[in-house]
Parts: sequence; structure tokens; C-alpha cells
Amino acid sequence: MQLTFDLPRVDERATRAAVKKAIEQYHDYRKTLDCSAAPLHLVKGIKGPSANTTVARPDTDADLIRSSHQRTAYADMVEVAERLQQHQACTIAMMDYVNAVEQAVVNLPEYEQKVMRSTLMVDKRKRRKDTVIWPELGLCKNDYYECKEKAVLRIAFALRIEVYESKGDDAA
Repeated sequence: MQLTFDLPRVDERATRAAVKKAIEQYHDYRKTLDCSAAPLHLVKGIKGPSANTTVARPDTDADLIRSSHQRTAYADMVEVAERLQQHQACTIAMMDYVNAVEQAVVNLPEYEQKVMRSTLMVDKRKRRKDTVIWPELGLCKNDYYECKEKAVLRIAFALRIEVYESKGDDAA
């Protein structure tokens, strides 16, 4: 009796699209993380002490402690702290994603790494055409595209974003 395995087949076209989307997200996150400006949106809309704050009577300490001005200031501080925590969590998630993509590229074989660094890892506005890149790398056209396909699939598996064909899509 012979063992047979029914392994799922990778949908290469959908996987390439997923990797392309992941690389675009990588570039977006890099731009966001590279921005050195302070997060001004965190303090937008938070008011300072209002001009029509009433002065509490000295005979009631409880009124002084619980004045609406103090409650508003405390609520504003809590809101700022929550926004800062959300911003920090988002920044950490973006950094983890950027590091995962960069690590996936670093783990590629040498030529695949060179191909990816000169094509997809370059910002969209600075990308050059494949017909310019493959002669620079010293590869023939077929080897270049084969290397690029393997690299894209390896990145997909490293990031766990590969797409499999469904059972009903029997192409063979």
C-alpha cells in the first residue's frame, strides 16, 4: 500500500498579488515610521481652562475639589494618555511588520535578495524597469524572472501570506 498526500497547491497569481500588497503596506509603514514630527493629532481638540470658570466658595472644600474644571482637566489627561497608548501600540505593530518584511528579504539567497532589493523593496517612485535591472545584476532575462518569482514565493511563505487554490479549482 502506497502513501499519498493531498497537499494544497499554491495559487501563484494570488500569492504574488498578496506579496505586492504586503510590500506596498511595508512602504507605507516605513514612511509613517520615518516621519519625525510629533504626533500633533493627539492633542488636537483638547481645551485648556475655560474663561468662564466659576470660583468656588471657600466654605465648601468638596465643591473646590469636584469642580467641573478639574473633572474636565482630568478627563482630558485620561484621553491624552489613552491616545498615546493607542499610538504606541500602533507604532509597535508597524515596526514589527517592517522588521518581518526586512527579515524575510534578508533570509533570501544572495541573488534573490539582490533582485528584491532592486525591485520591490525600492520606493515606488524610485523603481526602475526590469529591463534595466537584470543586465545590471548580470543575469539573463529568464534567470532574472525565475529568481524574482522564487523570491516572491519565499517572501510569501516567510510572511505566511501565501494563497492556496481551493478544492474546486483543478487546473490540471
